[in-house]
Amino acid sequence: MAERTSRGPRITPVQWLICVVAAIGFAFDIYAILVLPLIVRPAVMSMGGIPPGTPAFNRLLNDWVGLLFFVPALAGGLFGLVGGYLTDLFGRKRILVWSILLYTLSAFAAGYATSLPMLLFLRCTTFIGVSV
Repeated sequence: MAERTSRGPRITPVQWLICVVAAIGFAFDIYAILVLPLIVRPAVMSMGGIPPGTPAFNRLLNDWVGLLFFVPALAGGLFGLVGGYLTDLFGRKRILVWSILLYTLSAFAAGYATSLPMLLFLRCTTFIGVSV
């Protein structure tokens, strides 16, 4: 059997740089998604208006944990599909810039949310920015 001597084209330094920057961007996206388990209980405690440890607080916590995990993922999935359509209409670069701006601004604003519905909305827009 003959050995193959050619391994194909090599990756250029610019292509490596693109891969590294994409990996860093992916790490930020994953961070925005995975931080929720760390913030949901303190967020419900500070914005729920119900004292911790009571049955009403536990019900509120369970309700909002479900909403804060499910609704943003659903919004991100739906708008991810819409993002593909918008990319075809307006171009990849324009939609990428707008989705990065949406992600950045909504993640920043989520840190200043004053109510649970506001936090839910901003988490949804953050997921939309990540998914598009």
